Parts: sequence; structure tokens; C-alpha cells
Amino acid sequence: MSISRQGGWITKLIGGQPTRFPGRGRPNLVTIAANVALCKSVYTVPAGRIFIIKTIHMTPAGAAGNNSEVSVYANGTCTGPTLAQGLVYDSSGGATNDDIDLGPGAVVKAGSSISIATNNTWADVHLYGYLTP
Repeated sequence: MSISRQGGWITKLIGGQPTRFPGRGRPNLVTIAANVALCKSVYTVPAGRIFIIKTIHMTPAGAAGNNSEVSVYANGTCTGPTLAQGLVYDSSGGATNDDIDLGPGAVVKAGSSISIATNNTWADVHLYGYLTP
């Protein structure tokens, strides 16, 4: 388990638990880092909190097949509507990074799990956002 605080950010790696930022009245800034193949549940929003995802960064972590995609879901099963989807390997352009700005943010309610799915590749995925009461 690895959790660190840097400039107010709380970093949660798979297997760790997020900790609360010590400033009351301010949101908890959260980074979720995951290395994913197929489908992985990466985070469950704590009870009484809402997670707002602001930005997602995706990059291939190994050999990628043509048109390799990464999808982010607001459930632990990689099914249903996606919060975001990105292309990390395109047959015409090769490997690429994909940064997705979600504007005001994608809302994930308390108790919901976030899962990430890939096809044709392993991918490193970082979700950046914050927790609100």
C-alpha cells in the first residue's frame, strides 16, 4: 500500500485506502493510479462523500494492438455507460497518450466503485479529482 500527500494531493495506489486531507472545509484531492488489463475495480467512494473526477490520463503500458481503448466506468464491473473512453494505440498513428478533461467533472456517488477496462493492451491510467462531503 502506498499513500502520499504532495501539495494537498492524496495519492491512492491500488490496494491502499485514501486518507483525509487535514484541512477542514476543503475538498480532499485524490489521484488514483492503476495499471490495467481487461477489467479492474480501482476505487470505492467512501460513505458520505462524492468523488468528482476532473481529468483522466491514459498511456499504453506495454505492447498494444490496433485501436486499443481504455474505458472508465462508475461501477465495479466495467459494464454499462462509460464516464470516459480514450484511444491509447491507433493503427495509423501508433502508441499515444490520451488526456481527457472532464470540464466541471464526472460525479461518482458514495459507495460506488470505479472500474477501468482495456482492450488489446495494458494501460497506465491516472484519475485526478476530489472528494466532497
